[in-house]
Amino acid sequence: MPLEREVKLALLRTDVPYSQHNANSPAYVLPANPHAWKLRIFLGAGTKDQPYYADTQQFILELNALHLDYSSNLKNGYHTCSIWEAQLYHALIWLQWRETVSLTICQTCVG
Repeated sequence: MPLEREVKLALLRTDVPYSQHNANSPAYVLPANPHAWKLRIFLGAGTKDQPYYADTQQFILELNALHLDYSSNLKNGYHTCSIWEAQLYHALIWLQWRETVSLTICQTCVG
């Protein structure tokens, strides 16, 4: 199973309460798995969206301690559509979405 899929599945576990997902912490997973060091990580949260903002801040500290690269987009506010919209926009730019879509469209038109 590809590493990215393993990480996503581990984070989606419903048999463990959210507060007990320590086994999925980067502090445990990343040091032992060099392939995970290549993951591209984008973090977003609203400053008043608890507990997610505090968890995102903790995750940033753990990534910094492990000297792992990431990008974050923290916005002032709650868990709202406007926050999600802004963060999605920045995440797509971070993923170079426009460049990929343009390339796909050009290849489709030429091909």
